[in-house]
Amino acid sequence: MTRKFLNLITIIILITVSTFSLTKISSVNKPTGGRMKNTIEIQELWTRVEKATNDGLPRTAIENLDKIIELSSQIEDYNNFLKAFSQRIVFESTIEGNKAQDKVILLKKYMEGADSSLKPVLKAILAKWYWHFFDSARWRFSQRTETVSLDDDDIMTWDLKKILGEIDSLYTDILKEKELLSKIPTSIFSDFFTTPSFGKELRPTLYDFMVMEAVTFYTQAENHIIKPTDAFEIDFDAVCISTKDFVNYKPDTTDKESPKYKVIKLYQELINLHIAEKNMAALADTELSRLVYLKNNSFGENKNIKFIERLEETLKISDNQYVNSAIYYNIAKAWQDEEELEKAVEIADKGYKLYSRTPGGKSCLNLMQEITASRFNLSINRLYGEKEKKEISIKYRNTPKLYFRIYAQKWDEFLQDRNVYPYYFDTQKIPSIISQKPYREWEITLPSTPDYKEKQEIITFPEIENGFYRIFTSSDKNFPQNKISHDWFWVSNLG
Repeated sequence: MTRKFLNLITIIILITVSTFSLTKISSVNKPTGGRMKNTIEIQELWTRVEKATNDGLPRTAIENLDKIIELSSQIEDYNNFLKAFSQRIVFESTIEGNKAQDKVILLKKYMEGADSSLKPVLKAILAKWYWHFFDSARWRFSQRTETVSLDDDDIMTWDLKKILGEIDSLYTDILKEKELLSKIPTSIFSDFFTTPSFGKELRPTLYDFMVMEAVTFYTQAENHIIKPTDAFEIDFDAVCISTKDFVNYKPDTTDKESPKYKVIKLYQELINLHIAEKNMAALADTELSRLVYLKNNSFGENKNIKFIERLEETLKISDNQYVNSAIYYNIAKAWQDEEELEKAVEIADKGYKLYSRTPGGKSCLNLMQEITASRFNLSINRLYGEKEKKEISIKYRNTPKLYFRIYAQKWDEFLQDRNVYPYYFDTQKIPSIISQKPYREWEITLPSTPDYKEKQEIITFPEIENGFYRIFTSSDKNFPQNKISHDWFWVSNLG
């Protein structure tokens, strides 16, 4: 088992077993002393676990993990307890044969004897594992026809409909436990979430987390299901509406099994929950997620303008810097898609200045740099007649000046270099070429592009003799290698 795969499965289990683990720990009497001794011993045991893992000795790893579980229970060290408990499950499945069906059977065994409060999270483990298996072997499922005599206990015999149906069923069962999951704070998973720490504020309960996990699954599954003739499709104009109107929206469809239909119902449930709790940060984050999903999974024209309007409404109710920065980025990106680049830069600049340390703020900066970056592209003829006017077409933006150098090349030497055709050029030769005196060189000043949009100019270059040439262009007069464009052409009396 690779370390990367072990870590992946560990994270999945850690996220979902914490409720059970904490219950078990809290039943152990906390000792009055010995915390430091246990902590030091636990660190030593983790070193042994790592060595056993690297040496491919899962039973030895389990022996040390059991000791960590016992010691961490005594001092209520939740972090090490959860980590050890989750890795034990992984190693146990490895010993059973490391087969897909063996892992499923093992997880189902844990579910059968689990407390009712634990079953939803164990089902989430199974749903995650099913999807991981499907994702790693989707080519196999895409080529497999619907199986009549499949084995429910052997995932290797399942077809596409079966595995996606099983995951769907698991999430359906999980989310039936809304009342239970809504009382479990995600803060107890503080060291184990793969999302940044601010996720605890925006995903305050396990129900929030599970809903978004289900949304992720249904979004991904949409691309793999066989749709019925009356398949539900999302009309963007019908759903890109205010929060108040959206929670009352009733899709007019008979396709109740559609992943898109289920996602809409999940968003409605989650939004109503946050409204009732008056959790404005979580509400704004859910609204942002909803709007992005709807824009990307619906039909309609002129989506961006309505998308921006709804995001601006969401910004007014949000008091969370992480949500706000992400909203600024999405608004700026929508303006970019509309070719309103000045507006995009203005919004992104504001988002970055207000929230420079957030992921959304950094995305705003990246977007600004993308829009304002100097870009140019040359279109040149391959063959010019010796008396022909020699023109170059330049498409550019944010490039005040361009510098040109032409170097005469000997065709015989080119052929001796075993180059198949002139398109090929060894870029490692650029420094040595541009360090030489060029055959011709000049510079031009281009009209400005204050709107950041691409412009086109036609220029002519100096008269030159017949021959084979390479032309180098740069926006920097020093011709640094990362800012050089290269092309080639002939001048001939045959042109």
